[in-house]
Amino acid sequence: MAEAIPYFRMAYQIFVKIGSPNKSVVEGHLGAIIGKIGEAKFREIVENS
Repeated sequence: MAEAIPYFRMAYQIFVKIGSPNKSVVEGHLGAIIGKIGEAKFREIVENS
């Protein structure tokens, strides 16, 4: 799961940049990941990627 986080973040940033409504799908996935691993672990992965 940790390996997917940087890719989801990249997808989210691209969707925001182009104004895609699909950004909410990625937000949902990121939210689910945060729910499973916790905010602190999520931030640690983000900072180290």
